Amino acid sequence: MTNRRELAKKIALMTEDAYSHDRYAFGAWEACAFMLLGRGHTAEGVEAILRSKHMRWAGDACSKKYGHVTSADLRRYLDGPTSLHGKAAGRVDNEDEVEGLIAGTV
Repeated sequence: MTNRRELAKKIALMTEDAYSHDRYAFGAWEACAFMLLGRGHTAEGVEAILRSKHMRWAGDACSKKYGHVTSADLRRYLDGPTSLHGKAAGRVDNEDEVEGLIAGTV
């Protein structure tokens, strides 16, 4: 079985073409995948989140320059009281929300 670090690296490589990838600091994309796996998401769920609007919104929610967003910024967005768009920020951690993201990528 693949360990979490190896799986995070594989997912990060598979999603390098995601809209918000370049907004994140070097190595941060893989760190985001690792963190999301640690929160209990499946590989498919992590891929869907990395390709989702939530990655953009997490970048918008922090004050860092383009190319400097980190997994800590994503964590703060997920754990924060609300996203920029008035939805519960942690909603992406809700199984139904992640299933909806996955369904949108198939």
